[in-house]
Amino acid sequence: MDLTILLIGIGAVAAFIVPIFFLQSANRRKDRNKQKNFIKLAQQNGIAISKIDLWNENAVGIDQNKKKLFVTNTLNEKTVNTTIDLSDYVSCKLVNDSRTVKTKHNKTTITERILLVLKPAISTNAEMSIVFFDKNENINLNNEFQLAESWEKLLNEILKQ
Repeated sequence: MDLTILLIGIGAVAAFIVPIFFLQSANRRKDRNKQKNFIKLAQQNGIAISKIDLWNENAVGIDQNKKKLFVTNTLNEKTVNTTIDLSDYVSCKLVNDSRTVKTKHNKTTITERILLVLKPAISTNAEMSIVFFDKNENINLNNEFQLAESWEKLLNEILKQ
């Protein structure tokens, strides 16, 4: 009797753990493929990626030697690839577009968009924006703010050189 209960218990646990393992493996494989495709696309544009970050259906990578940024954004199921020559810009600023909603018992901050804004060296040129989060495209805010902060720091270091 005890052996039967033990085998049923092991079978039940395996029934829950095995699918989770396969899902995690599939997600890792999918992320590796996204990264490989992004690097290949950047290379086709003459950019050798030295740092890369992927989130949702977006990616950003930098060629620190050439001071070029390569960004892939997917908005409304349309993918846009952008190459940015950082020598045309002097600074980078993180913009957290949010609003505060007052409820009966507390206040809640709702993030609308998170983006990096590159300020051009020549004032007549337009600013360049890199969108990390837009609530109209993705309901859940994950680590986009921390990701944008790290890129802001990196880009400002490169732009000061």
